[in-house]
Amino acid sequence: MKIKESDFYYGVVLSQICEYAKLATIGKVKGESGLFRINADKHLLIKYSTADEGDWRFSIRPTYEYMGQYMGWGNFYVALVCGGETICLLTDSDLKEVIDVDSEGEQQWIAVSFESGTNMQVKGTKGVLKRKIPHNSFPKNIFNPPTDIEEVYLWPPLSKIKLYEGNPSLICSIEDDRNFDISDAFENYFDLDVCVDICGVVTAYISISSLSRDWDTWSEERLTEIEDKFKYTFNFEGYHIDIERVTRCSRFGHIINCEEDFIWRLEISRVKEDEDEEQDPLYEDALAFVQETNKVSASAIQRKFSIGYNRAAHIVDKLESAGMVSAMNSNGRREVYQK
Repeated sequence: MKIKESDFYYGVVLSQICEYAKLATIGKVKGESGLFRINADKHLLIKYSTADEGDWRFSIRPTYEYMGQYMGWGNFYVALVCGGETICLLTDSDLKEVIDVDSEGEQQWIAVSFESGTNMQVKGTKGVLKRKIPHNSFPKNIFNPPTDIEEVYLWPPLSKIKLYEGNPSLICSIEDDRNFDISDAFENYFDLDVCVDICGVVTAYISISSLSRDWDTWSEERLTEIEDKFKYTFNFEGYHIDIERVTRCSRFGHIINCEEDFIWRLEISRVKEDEDEEQDPLYEDALAFVQETNKVSASAIQRKFSIGYNRAAHIVDKLESAGMVSAMNSNGRREVYQK
């Protein structure tokens, strides 16, 4: 059998889906190129671009079979493979914003672009997608569609975020991107991963302001909410951070408005290897997860709890040390011990 170019790109998408604990079945829809049925209730169309960088452009021709029949069932997704860089996951409602899904058989296009450290911007024949797509939405959002509870992980509306090196000197400024990944931005602008390995601790500064009416003053509640987002973002990538408020909460007895920059100083380091499993709040949940699914892998825990791979691997090591799972066998698998 001759291997086609498309097989490589389909394989990239399907291999990540197959590692997801909630996957039960997956199969190709007969007669439709790149269309797959997942768990009998979801459909995924895979498109790919071989470009190395820049704007990734995809052609799409709506047909009754998958735009009419399958999209009508709901749970319809499109995975856009952007060369060797990333996978952009679109929902059916996203598609309706960027192309004319009712124009059967007409050739249309979708384009994906992003700058280093930022989320993906999508546009198409019909217009520009209002929201930006996080890089970690695939394949998580196929099995766990985002809900209102995920508001906790978004930055304030109408916000401006500035990142500084330890000098401090400004390295980037981002406006009104509620999904902006600050840890990715630090990594891309000055090799955070390498700097932490060399120095042990890296100092950085972040300032945030917001023009939203919902964010009026920098109250203790608002400051804590932002600091929790810092911890979530860096813990996702396996970093530990110590946070210091540089800006005072009030000046001359007056509370600072959110339209003014509030500045934090961060000390960024690796999560300590000798941390006890009780120090990781996800340990018990991870244990319940592997016992329920009878499967254990760092990638499965990473996707289930939306954490960084290093942290997930550390949890697996702790599960092994506690005798809850076996060591990895010759096939690269572990046995789950039910206790």
